[in-house]
Amino acid sequence: MPASAARPRPGPGQPTASPFPLLLLAVLSGPVSGRVPRSVPRTSLPISEADSCLTRFAVPHTYNYSVLLVDPASHTLYVGARDTIFALSLPFSGERPRRIDWMVPEAHRQNCRKKGKKEDECHNFVQILAIANASHLLTCGTFAFDPKCGVIDVSRFQQVERLESGRGKCPFEPAQRSAAVMAGGVLYAATVKNYLGTEPIITRAVGRAEDWIRTDTLPSWLNAPAFVAAVALSPAEWGDEDGDDEIYFFFTETSRAFDSYERIKVPRVARVCAGDLGGRKTLQQRWTTFLKADLLCPGPEHGRASSVLQDVAVLRPELGAGTPIFYGIFSSQCSNL
Repeated sequence: MPASAARPRPGPGQPTASPFPLLLLAVLSGPVSGRVPRSVPRTSLPISEADSCLTRFAVPHTYNYSVLLVDPASHTLYVGARDTIFALSLPFSGERPRRIDWMVPEAHRQNCRKKGKKEDECHNFVQILAIANASHLLTCGTFAFDPKCGVIDVSRFQQVERLESGRGKCPFEPAQRSAAVMAGGVLYAATVKNYLGTEPIITRAVGRAEDWIRTDTLPSWLNAPAFVAAVALSPAEWGDEDGDDEIYFFFTETSRAFDSYERIKVPRVARVCAGDLGGRKTLQQRWTTFLKADLLCPGPEHGRASSVLQDVAVLRPELGAGTPIFYGIFSSQCSNL
């Protein structure tokens, strides 16, 4: 259902990936044009009807398909999985895809196991795929609990090059929910910055890590969030020619506003501006444009709000034909709803 924001909150100043090697892909046949009609999103789709517009893709002994990226310019779908990145030509007709095996060295995996991690956890789960420029992709993976990032030359698509630390950009394990988006050649990421996953962070990863603009480690900024999606919007999409690019992060976090023994989950959206340089005396290397708002999704059947945000998609009309519309998938915090 469409997500609506309420009560702006200024700052103070991935479930575990599926083990099944199955991926369902749906590709729009053309660009969105014209004004977006007012309609009620469908909440279910019969499998018999879905089969006509879905293509199934699976590779034996490859698991945890975790991230998808469509490059409209090259008509390519990039798929990140465990230890592997695929490139599929669109429309996909079943041909053998190109692939890169991005494995963790055995010595690195042994070190991971010595820290008490299970064998199946000491792999490289690809978490980020983003278009860096016309010739390269940026990718990040968990790399056996030691996140790494690198770039891929899309013309050759042979290996991940120029590896560097991915801490503060990519989670340490796939169970830690994260989101990232490229805007203006810069990576904006929402993840955790420490091994235990107890320090959530939203960063702009430019230059040295100590110089990044980021959120503060206070519950009033982020309180045990489960990040879902990140979206960058240009001012032209809102009909503003002179504004700044805005980055939106969607997540569910634990509310601090209720006096209750139960951990109440609340879906929220946070916004930062791409031109934010941080404060001079206070909020140094911290966002000064950080705003946070609730997302409201009333539950007509049960008379209560659905409080857990599961996914977000954005519908972008052609410029001048309307403003972007966000659609969210919500579920109830109660297990029986």
